[in-house]
Amino acid sequence: MGYQIIKQPDDKYCFFDSCIDNVTICDMTHDEMIEALVEEARTDIIRKVNSVLTKLEKGERPYYNDTLSFTDMIKRITDVHGKIEGKKVKSFICSNTCTYKK
Repeated sequence: MGYQIIKQPDDKYCFFDSCIDNVTICDMTHDEMIEALVEEARTDIIRKVNSVLTKLEKGERPYYNDTLSFTDMIKRITDVHGKIEGKKVKSFICSNTCTYKK
């Protein structure tokens, strides 16, 4: 864990970073603390998705040997859930509708 949320004497909160053993942000309310963590998670998610999409667009394998093509994915679904489910998923995705129900 890189940080702890610490309650200050004035009932506000701060982040104590255990990597640098110091406060990084202070004087935050409950809602500000949540917003800071949500924004951090959002930024991390955007970075991860952009990295995967960039690799896919370049024809690279972002998940290394576990990277599936569309065909591989449909085959896996068919192997695990049966032909009907494989066909349903393929049909749903290829038809660009949002009515898929399992």
